[in-house]
Amino acid sequence: MSLSISITTDFDVALTDHTIEVPQIVFVKIAQVIKVKNKYTYAPYVAKK
Repeated sequence: MSLSISITTDFDVALTDHTIEVPQIVFVKIAQVIKVKNKYTYAPYVAKK
């Protein structure tokens, strides 16, 4: 029997909340809010024989 737990998250991070400044030399428009998505799967460790 294999038991695992999965967790999925997504959230927005504003650059200003972390004092991240976009350099003026960057010509491509960069979003001021970045979407972060994560997926974690936890499963028991199984030793190799």
